[in-house]
Amino acid sequence: MFPRHGARRRGWSVVLAVGAILLATTHRAGAANNDRWLRVTAPEFTLITSLPEKDALAWTDEFSQFVGALQGFIPVDPRRLPRLTVVVFARERDYIGYRPLGADGKPKEAAGFFSRRESWAVAGLSRDAMGEETQRTIFHEGTHWFLSAFEQPNPVWLEEGLAEVFSTFAVDRKKQKISWGRAIDEHVATLQTIDPMPLERLLFLAQDDLFTGGEEGSIRTGIAYAESWAFVHYLTFGQRDVPPQSLMDYVRAMHSGMHPDEAFKQAFGHSYAEIDAKLRTYLNGGRYFVASKPLVPVAGLKAEPATPAEVEDALARLCLAGSRRPAALEHAQKAVAANGEGPLEYELLGQVELENGDKNAALAAFAKAVEKGSHDFLPYFQLARAKHEDAVESDGSVRNLSSADARAIANDYERAINFRPRFRPAYQSLAGIVELVPPGNEQDKRFLELGRRLFPEDGMIHIGLAVLAKRAGDEAAARQMLAEVLDPEKPLSLEARGYAHRLEEFWQQGDANAQIETLVKDKKYTEAIAVADQQVAGTADPMARRHWSEVRQNIAGMQRFDAVRAAWEARKWTEARALLNEILESDAPAMLKLQARTRLQELDRRGLGKAK
Repeated sequence: MFPRHGARRRGWSVVLAVGAILLATTHRAGAANNDRWLRVTAPEFTLITSLPEKDALAWTDEFSQFVGALQGFIPVDPRRLPRLTVVVFARERDYIGYRPLGADGKPKEAAGFFSRRESWAVAGLSRDAMGEETQRTIFHEGTHWFLSAFEQPNPVWLEEGLAEVFSTFAVDRKKQKISWGRAIDEHVATLQTIDPMPLERLLFLAQDDLFTGGEEGSIRTGIAYAESWAFVHYLTFGQRDVPPQSLMDYVRAMHSGMHPDEAFKQAFGHSYAEIDAKLRTYLNGGRYFVASKPLVPVAGLKAEPATPAEVEDALARLCLAGSRRPAALEHAQKAVAANGEGPLEYELLGQVELENGDKNAALAAFAKAVEKGSHDFLPYFQLARAKHEDAVESDGSVRNLSSADARAIANDYERAINFRPRFRPAYQSLAGIVELVPPGNEQDKRFLELGRRLFPEDGMIHIGLAVLAKRAGDEAAARQMLAEVLDPEKPLSLEARGYAHRLEEFWQQGDANAQIETLVKDKKYTEAIAVADQQVAGTADPMARRHWSEVRQNIAGMQRFDAVRAAWEARKWTEARALLNEILESDAPAMLKLQARTRLQELDRRGLGKAK
């Protein structure tokens, strides 16, 4: 059985969809060498296959038709598509040894799979097992892969609805046509037996809402997928009582930052309740339009022998996606041995080593990838994060890092963002280092502004912008942003909240230092001591308490020495001697006591201020 909705994406490193992959319990390393492997390169993906040349070209043409249908419906920048490798095994018996492992460590009974990482994707299947259910899953997950080219994430209902509509993609060679949009019986049955949820609720579902477990959660997931499919199908193929371009208008409005309610009304021209009614009418009509277009053969497709490095690379990705990490490492090492001249093999080897838990080996591979001109985000991010983490103390603060080193780390985070703008951890890490970089670099603000636009609810990115505002001299804006982040009603990770609190205290200390400096300059020592006492009482940090206690001692010492200076200038030697002795008996700093002894020795030498 090929599972349909059991494992959607939950983070950049999680296997999506369902699986075919490398190796059974015993790895068959010879599989890469015993077959005649071909490579067919299409503009958006690469096929690595043991199929005969004619079948390889036909498979590539069909998937290219699918990508073309998507591009004609909802255009994306193809340069933003994660690199996709598709592996098609000619025989089911060859594929069996490459099935992914389940949570129990046993191979899954899966006819095929499609898995995405941040910067690449991989699909694997056997031609012999390419049934309708396998095709639907490949096309469903292929749609998610295609939509990941958008700079900003799409609403869950839109992603899943489009993926389900295009999961029915089919090629009719006899009629020379492609089609998609066929009714999905399980969704129709669900919506006929269970009332759909109001659109106002569906449109605000989060990904985690779909997988809450239990019978109730399973029912809610089924309704969500069915209704998402129905709503996208209605907007795409319905009675045209909403504008034809409404779906793309809604996407653009959402990506522009418009409030979802306003975006809905502007794009669809009706309220939630009115569209609810129209959708029910459409569902009750029982007729579902199927899109159809002429088959347009893809020009320039050519089957060529795949190099050993290309085959090993593809199989390594399959293994990694299927939790076959030892086998993935074996293939990745073979890919490097076969072709160590470029960055791709080292990028993959680094990722495999990282997921295997060998950090040092991973960093060595990533460094090699960078040396060879990598255009993947992961090497730059991982190398920067390793340096960053080495400078982090147990309390979360960053010490013993020069401004030049901090600048180099920030530069690598920004390179990672350039190569993968939707990778949130790079923005969060950049926000955590900008406090230490030399000020005045406007690109830091531009990168974090992009992060805020992509992830408006991410508190860590807001903290980074607050730091930059503070360093630019905009105190009011900086404090306002930090206060908003620390609002207890807003979600914030423990790490980010701890950093925000440290910043808040550090800024308060800076204010207190400036206030004390002014008061001391005006010789208002009593007021300055009161400010230091407030700081001691207001912090639970032992280091901060010790700092402010020392500041208080210095101020008190300065006050006494100022009195000594006044008595000395007035030639009140007895008073000066008494004040100097008070300093020696107090908790004044050692330096002040040394100066007091020096003055007393001078009074003794001159015989001044002694009791008669």
